[in-house]
Amino acid sequence: MFRVLPADIFDKETGLREKLRIATVGGFEGVEIDIQETDALVRQYSPAYVKGMLDSFNLKAGVWKLPFSLTSDKITYEKGLECLDDYVRTASYIEAFRVISFIEAQEGKPLKSNMNFYIERINSVAKILANYGCKIGIGIEDHKYFLSAEITRLCRKSKTGNVGFVLSARQWHLSGGQTGELKKVSKDEIIYVIVGDVSSENKGRYLPGETGVINLPLFLNKLAEIGYDGPVAPEIPDRDLLTIPSELAVRLLGGSLLKLWKKAFTDRQQD
Repeated sequence: MFRVLPADIFDKETGLREKLRIATVGGFEGVEIDIQETDALVRQYSPAYVKGMLDSFNLKAGVWKLPFSLTSDKITYEKGLECLDDYVRTASYIEAFRVISFIEAQEGKPLKSNMNFYIERINSVAKILANYGCKIGIGIEDHKYFLSAEITRLCRKSKTGNVGFVLSARQWHLSGGQTGELKKVSKDEIIYVIVGDVSSENKGRYLPGETGVINLPLFLNKLAEIGYDGPVAPEIPDRDLLTIPSELAVRLLGGSLLKLWKKAFTDRQQD
């Protein structure tokens, strides 16, 4: 596993080189890539130029977000598919083989009521990704259930075998925090892991380990036991970190994640 800085911590004016510099300040080992920004740089310079930037900071390309919504209208979705091949080719140049996309949970409208719609769209995207060795992870925004039957079925309906899910420690905890559920998950089905904390009332979003309510060391250790070795990102807390300088915000995110890493792995080995 390696620690990845989420891109949402930066404003739109921050360039890739500055993002990489700040990521190292926070002790991260990888970064979430803005694929549109990266594609523009590759076109302006070269794939080697962009990959060289990552290598110069000793950082990996963690994940990148699908640049269009799976639930967008037909015209927007089809235009997105037309551009996707170029983006995936760019991603392959810099070894960014993991893509993520979130579906917004709608109250009273379960996924199963529109399952065929999602399966068709995900399969179309996954087919393009598979041409370049990429895979996609599906997450559900603000969903309180860990790996509901619907999202699991959605991911496993892939015809290309490169569809998985985004795994949230908060969702796992709110669903009961059972380690047995983690053991049922295949490491190949996990595309991206997000870790954060909650209040004692199981509300809100906090820095990893900030409240200690979620047993995050246990969560990470169980993932290690099943062989997961992919990107892990801190969940951005409810407090507005965007109101403070990016470098300070990244230090807070990185520091909390490093402390968790030590508890989960270093301290455990010494016990």
